Amino acid sequence: LTFGALMAGTGVRVRFAPSPTGMIHLGGARTALFNFLYSRAEGGRCILRIEDTDKERTVPGAVHRMKEALKWLGVNFDEGPSLGGDYGPYVQVYGGPKKCTHFRCPLTSRFDDLHFM
Repeated sequence: LTFGALMAGTGVRVRFAPSPTGMIHLGGARTALFNFLYSRAEGGRCILRIEDTDKERTVPGAVHRMKEALKWLGVNFDEGPSLGGDYGPYVQVYGGPKKCTHFRCPLTSRFDDLHFM
């Protein structure tokens, strides 16, 4: 979304990107609700993107339970898994090595040390 598109009134795009590692917690529900309400107030879109980056902690059925809980709160996503949209994929799966030691900063093109556990 470009600045010109925003000025033309196409609205904002916000996302909620939980990890399917269990039941949704209060902080996650608050973030999803606030993002949803903000997108509606601004005439924008609210996107669900699942960040399944820790396969060892993934809980089967967690995504379905999260979607049901958010639906109960009145959060209706405009794009996401099973909804589709123009900017997928809406599920991020990471199955690579557990340790990442360097990251190239896109703004400075230099490497910075990162430590993931």
